Amino acid sequence: MVSPLLLEELTGVLVGPKFTKRPVGAVERFVAALGAVAEVVPAAPRPWDRVSVDPDDDYLVALARRARVDALVSGDPDLTALTGVDPPVQTPAAFWARIQAGRPGTRAACRSPSRP
Repeated sequence: MVSPLLLEELTGVLVGPKFTKRPVGAVERFVAALGAVAEVVPAAPRPWDRVSVDPDDDYLVALARRARVDALVSGDPDLTALTGVDPPVQTPAAFWARIQAGRPGTRAACRSPSRP
């Protein structure tokens, strides 16, 4: 599950300094392809519950809750450090292992890390 806001953020991260070798056109095609195969849901309405040390991440937890996913998948340390949040935050590796093991509950809202 993704939202338009998440796709916009992903585009900004992928054309930013961390990924300087990625041509803008390739990034735009990738994000468009992701939007075509993912379920796109509207962003959760504000105000968002304050759950992360980074308030810019709170919309992701709100999105995951609104979409009723089984996990919020992220490599962002501010999110992966959260405990006791529903839905739980899992790293991409942990979520992939869950899928490979055939365990139930594999609907997820995903987010790529914005920092190294």
